[in-house]
Amino acid sequence: MAKTFFRGVPTEVDIKRLDDAFGVPAEDALIDYESIEEALQLSKESSRFETVTRAWRDKLEREYNLLLVSVRGQGIKVATPDARVTIASKKMKQGRRAIQRGASIAVKTDASRLSDGKARELRQFLIDVPMRLRLQESLAMK
Repeated sequence: MAKTFFRGVPTEVDIKRLDDAFGVPAEDALIDYESIEEALQLSKESSRFETVTRAWRDKLEREYNLLLVSVRGQGIKVATPDARVTIASKKMKQGRRAIQRGASIAVKTDASRLSDGKARELRQFLIDVPMRLRLQESLAMK
């Protein structure tokens, strides 16, 4: 009898393929979409490709604190500390969930490796989080 999956097809096997092909990517490394398609034996246009790469990105962030970002038309890149602050700052300008996600990225960023300007931006960003959450909540539709 076939096994039934209530939450979709598990991604572990495909994530292992990506781990085998790319290991733990270095900071600022760009992994092109063609290499990912080859490792997964899936088309970039398939929904499975998106599902697996999202799960892989989540795993790398959870286990290694690596934030992987899409580079339009090229592939997936490991964000540098400066890029992480930029991403966190942009997310803060969005809704509550994005503010929380931005704060999570900012808190986990290695501040000792930031340029002076980005270190100031990070400090201000973290100071602004509670205010932004209160503001967003007050502006939310009731």
